[in-house]
Amino acid sequence: MSGEPDRPDQPGRPGVPGSAGDPGSAGGSAGEGGFAQETRGLGEGGSTEDGGSVEEIGPAGERGSAGEGGSVGDRGPAGRRVVAGERGATRIADRVVAKIAAQAAREVLQAPPPDAVPPHATVVVHQDVARLRIGLELRYPSDIGAQCAAVRRHVTERVSALAGMAVPEVAVQVERLHPDRAPGVVQRRTS
Repeated sequence: MSGEPDRPDQPGRPGVPGSAGDPGSAGGSAGEGGFAQETRGLGEGGSTEDGGSVEEIGPAGERGSAGEGGSVGDRGPAGRRVVAGERGATRIADRVVAKIAAQAAREVLQAPPPDAVPPHATVVVHQDVARLRIGLELRYPSDIGAQCAAVRRHVTERVSALAGMAVPEVAVQVERLHPDRAPGVVQRRTS
């Protein structure tokens, strides 16, 4: 400061009672995100005595209404208020979707062969659409088509529910069949 006495009639001066820069006074407060709110003359409910509303001044000096608990940055491209739950983006990694799909395939296979490799998945995600390929090993003899259909249906349901993605395609690839063998029976190849 330059030796001038502090004047309460100058808004925005830190430590000056009654100014917008004094967060402890009735003259102003720093809201969320560094926004200063002009609060002089507020009645009950956050409105001014003459029926006006609170105005926020952003860090770059932009002004906007603070009505409904929002801030200047809460506006969408058309100037409409964007609800907090709609701001931002959520991205689920491809490997996470692949893990969900592989777990869903394991849930369907009741009794996998003891020496089988657990089901695994690969996925291609574009926007909110996931295309999956599931690799698995099954017992033989069994209804292979019914087991693949059950895996396809369950994987589609689980990925849609847990990741919120559309699943138009699930390719199930049976990589190996494990024959059921009775104990003590030796199988031989016939020429």
